[in-house]
Amino acid sequence: MPAALSRADVVRLRLGAQGLAGQPLADAIAVTERMLAVQAQDYPAGQWALGVRSPGTTRSQLQASVSAGEIVRSWPMRGTLHFVPARELGWMQGLTTPRLLQKTRTINERLGLDATVLERAREAAFAALTGQKQLSRAEFMTMLQAAGLSTESQRGYHTIAHLALTGTLCWGRQIGTQQGLVLLDEWVPNPRRLERDEALGEFVYRYFLGHGPATLVDFAWWSQLTVADAKTGLAVARERLTEV
Repeated sequence: MPAALSRADVVRLRLGAQGLAGQPLADAIAVTERMLAVQAQDYPAGQWALGVRSPGTTRSQLQASVSAGEIVRSWPMRGTLHFVPARELGWMQGLTTPRLLQKTRTINERLGLDATVLERAREAAFAALTGQKQLSRAEFMTMLQAAGLSTESQRGYHTIAHLALTGTLCWGRQIGTQQGLVLLDEWVPNPRRLERDEALGEFVYRYFLGHGPATLVDFAWWSQLTVADAKTGLAVARERLTEV
């Protein structure tokens, strides 16, 4: 029979799961392993979100983990930038990107970013970045313009986001106060590969590990996967979870 929890119990357990109470996590890598995804739409604020969960971690240590390709910042879900363990990004995007592309199709078409234009942008990115090269956001925009691709009216942002969602780009080493763009396959050469149902189970398990106690509806909202996918994931992960 599931244990009965008070509201105070739920709060205490959630704070502990998120690394905000109890035993602190060792470093930024441990934080991303526990949380799976830590929101980092704003780069400095994202660093704070990692640091507050691993007291004693310095900014230079965190940035070293990013520069070493152990932690990666990209769009794993919800169209929002997150820090994630680098090797986990691929299977996460394999689950979440199809629905995100459905949501972004209308705005991309309105901006003239059809399949042909986006493929030209992908080819330009490969030409500019292959060989472990990196470009700042501004340099990447200039490169797109030189390739005859407009970056006006948010076209540049949506092009970068599309290329990241579809596994071409991610953010790499820091350039100044921000990060540069790199090719994902070069930056994360050995991603973890999971079959779809296995990936759904891992997604559900890791969510509850870093956010529980919670409900399956909470997971579906957080991941933006369908309830049907969430149920499949729960069925796979159930033996590793405790119902409360």
